[in-house]
Amino acid sequence: MLKRTAFCKFNLATRCRTAWRARLIVIPTLIVLVLAGCDGGGGGDGGGSNDVGTDSPSSFAIGGSVHKGPFRNGSSVIIVELDDQLTTSGVQFNTSTVNDLGHFNTNATIEAPFVEIITSGFFFDEVSNDISNSALTLRTVSEFVAGETINVNILTQLASRRVEALVLTGGTFDEALAQAQQEVLGMFNIEAADIANFDTLDITGSGTGNAILLAVSALLMQAAVTADPDNTAGQISQLMANIASDFESDGVLNDPGIKDRILQAGIDLDLEAVRANLEAEYAELGETLDAPTFEDFIDTDGDGLLHGVDDNLPDDFTLTALVDVDPGEEVESNEITVNGILGIVTVTLTGGKLFKDVGDGSGFTEVTVTTPGDTATGTPDVTRTTAAEGDILKIQVTANGALGATDATAFGVTVTATIIVGETTKNFTVSTFPLTEYEFTLDPIVNVPRGSVQTSNEIVITGLVSYLPVSLSNGVLIKNGLELTETTTTVLDGNTLQVKLTASEEFEAEVSATLSIGLSIK
Repeated sequence: MLKRTAFCKFNLATRCRTAWRARLIVIPTLIVLVLAGCDGGGGGDGGGSNDVGTDSPSSFAIGGSVHKGPFRNGSSVIIVELDDQLTTSGVQFNTSTVNDLGHFNTNATIEAPFVEIITSGFFFDEVSNDISNSALTLRTVSEFVAGETINVNILTQLASRRVEALVLTGGTFDEALAQAQQEVLGMFNIEAADIANFDTLDITGSGTGNAILLAVSALLMQAAVTADPDNTAGQISQLMANIASDFESDGVLNDPGIKDRILQAGIDLDLEAVRANLEAEYAELGETLDAPTFEDFIDTDGDGLLHGVDDNLPDDFTLTALVDVDPGEEVESNEITVNGILGIVTVTLTGGKLFKDVGDGSGFTEVTVTTPGDTATGTPDVTRTTAAEGDILKIQVTANGALGATDATAFGVTVTATIIVGETTKNFTVSTFPLTEYEFTLDPIVNVPRGSVQTSNEIVITGLVSYLPVSLSNGVLIKNGLELTETTTTVLDGNTLQVKLTASEEFEAEVSATLSIGLSIK
């Protein structure tokens, strides 16, 4: 803070007849034919057990749910009998969903060990928070067991063609299903050997399997929304078809373009919004939903590690504050070496420039990917990058004010840059040096001839750690023996100052100049 001390002036007084005197003066959720809580009997409005009743020893009620988000009321459901080679017998049964929760059921005499269920309809899109703009088809190939529900969802859709291919090569259905399910999860870097069969999963249920279903559903939905928000059902349908074609023969997703889309979808996906959208939709349908913890099964930063196992908390690091910096000076922080993470972490910086060294011998490179701020709302620019284990970061900040500042508002001010590495936030502060008093003397000169030019005593500057601003009101400022055209300057150790004034043309008249050095004014 600027403070004033003794106030003195350099005075000139013309000679008078009598005497002289002197004066001091700052998710997509998966389509699931699952209704873990769906009543397999008559209306399918959810709340009963999963057991389905029997009308006779050979006539069974088949029920379940279809979820992407939930399929809407009236969506088509076709049940096709399959033999042990998963070949159709030509017998099928047609029904439809009976409510907006995706529930369906039908009484049918099933004489085959397996069934294919094909569903088509509009659905709730948990990413866009809206009903789909066109219909989507989902299917499952499942074992038929009297009294058990069968659900249709994104995971059953992804696995079906692979299951069929494995059965055709001589495997049993159980072996084919177990292998195909693990391979589907592997596409999304998910290891969950103990989850239930995909056709039992339900996005409204709790537990690991249901959380995975919602995660994959939301992930593919985000990829579809990113590709074309006006045709999300078409986009997700095409995406799943492309995955199935790539995946069918060897159980591996090989297409780098699809891999990149899935990776980017995880980064783009708003997890909080997906949860809020689903829970609000079910509340509107009269159901209480506590969405499963799907967030743990999303790779949110593109490092190949799921959020639930990713270590986004690097080893602690310190940023050393810099003080007594000259206004306008560009300074750098100490280096930050990123350690203690498994994959990569997101790095953001506000309030400075960010540099990164990835250890390839090229040294530090400035990060230029920046999200512009908004001056109207005071939102700053944000610089973004990622960092892996062993990467080195540093921050560059320009101290408050302009180089060689003489305005008192430039001094004693702190600017802050904030860096976030994974889940760790640190501040790098840079403070300009505060103004200090500097003791000096200007001796008055009296009894001088009218109109004469006089020069003050010389002030020799000593003992400064930083420079000090200098300003003069009236007169001419002389620095190091040279007259200045400006009335402001700065001084360092060893500089000299003088003030030159012209005396008045009147008798007994005084002319004054006021000189300030730092906080001292005389």
